[in-house]
Amino acid sequence: MSRPYMPWQGPPARVWSARRNPSQAPMPDADSLDLDLLARFAQEAGMAPPSVALLAVSDLPEAARGILVQDGGMTQALVSFWGEAMRLSVLDSTESGGTLRRAVVLSAAESGMPAELGLIEIELERLPSPVRDAVRAGLRPFGTVLAEATLPFRSRPEAFLAVTANRVLADILDVSPGEELYGRATLLRLADGTAIARAVEILSGHGPG
Repeated sequence: MSRPYMPWQGPPARVWSARRNPSQAPMPDADSLDLDLLARFAQEAGMAPPSVALLAVSDLPEAARGILVQDGGMTQALVSFWGEAMRLSVLDSTESGGTLRRAVVLSAAESGMPAELGLIEIELERLPSPVRDAVRAGLRPFGTVLAEATLPFRSRPEAFLAVTANRVLADILDVSPGEELYGRATLLRLADGTAIARAVEILSGHGPG
């Protein structure tokens, strides 16, 4: 069952075409979940935060579950699902005190279809200098930059989300307003446990073909 994120007073999103899975992950505590990346993006876009519901793994539709329920990083998961490389488009980027906050869209490189909206906060000072430079350049997805630098990492999901698309999200991801989208809040760590980034990642619901 879904549970509303009460600080936003948003109604629970409706979950459809979900399949039950006996390996259900524990529900996070809505009051302790940090979704301020999404709230900040909404504020800067001049819109109210979209309605969000927290989901158990078993509430995710099968296709979304296959992309979201993993710890190897979103970029590679999308490449595997779409069967083509991902292209990065930076919507907004600010850096302060060694922290880079960025809103990006990953799109299928060949078809051009949007695959995901990523809202990420990266701790640049915890990365090697060449990696910092590549991240700042904003030419390739963060996961691709880490892979090219042979820098092992894990992206640990902290919560799974159902997000009701408002006008801005609908325009960005080429969906209809009111459509239910699925995503996750995640924490990225290096192999030694160093936290390097946190992100909210929202799938467009599009797919190959």
